Amino acid sequence: MNRAGGALLATVLATAALVVLPSTANAEPTETGFIAVGVPTADGGRGVVDLHRTDGTTDRLTPESLDLGTGSAKIRFGTSVASGDLDHDGYVDLVVGAPQGPERDDEKSVFLVFGGAEGFTADGVRRFVETGHPGDGFGTAVAINRRSDERSTGVWIGAPYATVDGHAEAGKLFQLDVHALRMPDLPAVTDLAGEFQRTEGSLMIPGSPDAGDRFGSVLANAHDGVIVGVPLEDVDGAQDAGAVYRIRENSVTGTLTTASVYTQNRAHFAGTAEAGDKFGESVSAEALAIGVPGEDIGGLTDAGTVQLSVATDEPGIAPLRAVSQDSAGVPGKAESGDRFGASVAVGRLICDDVVSAAIGSPGEDLGGAADAGTVTLVDAARAGKSCGTVGVAQGQGAPGASETGDRFGAVLSDATGADGSEDLLIGVPGESVGTVGGVGRVLVRHPTGTVSTVRPLGGDVSSLRFGTVLGRPGA
Repeated sequence: MNRAGGALLATVLATAALVVLPSTANAEPTETGFIAVGVPTADGGRGVVDLHRTDGTTDRLTPESLDLGTGSAKIRFGTSVASGDLDHDGYVDLVVGAPQGPERDDEKSVFLVFGGAEGFTADGVRRFVETGHPGDGFGTAVAINRRSDERSTGVWIGAPYATVDGHAEAGKLFQLDVHALRMPDLPAVTDLAGEFQRTEGSLMIPGSPDAGDRFGSVLANAHDGVIVGVPLEDVDGAQDAGAVYRIRENSVTGTLTTASVYTQNRAHFAGTAEAGDKFGESVSAEALAIGVPGEDIGGLTDAGTVQLSVATDEPGIAPLRAVSQDSAGVPGKAESGDRFGASVAVGRLICDDVVSAAIGSPGEDLGGAADAGTVTLVDAARAGKSCGTVGVAQGQGAPGASETGDRFGAVLSDATGADGSEDLLIGVPGESVGTVGGVGRVLVRHPTGTVSTVRPLGGDVSSLRFGTVLGRPGA
């Protein structure tokens, strides 16, 4: 293994030959029309990643099709998924987390799955393991960020259940540097044990590792760095009040340059850090939207809010305003258990030239259906043109009917549509199909308001909870 400023030089040849396997997917030359859905519960917990394209073609990546060598182990392949052009060859690549290793410690892995003209293949897979630390959740969360130098890409891996300096479940973060132009080629398997890890209180990162923080459980991409949500962080004595870290790296060397921490007690952020707020349980790219689903409003427990922000050079995250279901113009009203802000995503989701924030409220009750769920789209910009506010639920702008336990909007992401649009992906993991419970669905909402449905490729299986893991595009 090579080291450059503490970051792994994951040297990948953009021209490496790939062997085609008949069962593997055809890679996309861009991210247009590309949706990846992780299904870690599939095949008895072995896990798969379903690929859907707007041209109607689909493929399923499995441990077998990629020749991962994990046998029948329940590695939960697809627990986390991020997509982006890691090696800058014009083809989409995937980063896939598989944090379970019940039979061998080295089975908990993160896989870089490189696409090319011939598709996603076994020869295009590079595997990272972390031996010697069983049960730390290595691969629970992943993120990809592009760098200003346009030649390298950062890959971030969360291990939120790791013990750090004796503190159980304090959590840690691994930083990889994938560079298309460096030699030699990355080996098939790399063990990161004891290497390339970041924790609270380590070099350039403020704070201290505390039991139960689960640092690394929530990741989102950012330009030349990463956003880390730590919803279980205690703040000024308030248990699980939550925090968000903005970590920056040098765009050429990958070394960390600065890291800042944000809480509701920081100047100009809405509210006050209180027990159970869970600020940072969800974060969008660049932290333009930060979910606070445990926020109480008046006497309403876990009603939830969202902090809207803007990305800046310094300090990194500048707050704009907070939004709740009691905010003017927002449909519905704040109620106990709504968990407004449990998921967030940003993009031009309503009209072309205004950035909107999509906010999931999976605990929303509708017409007597408990936890049916809703999604609200609001302007994320500071001022100027408005696209208005849109409320979406099943039977209200989306197909289907709102039913108990659907949890519509429990997970949100975005994808580029076939026409270049910024489409909203909505996870409905509790959706039942006929008498089969908990199958799950993913809905794709175009900015025009049209909505299509994505189904699991392996059929409707009870308790599959399809839609729990949506691939997140890299910066």
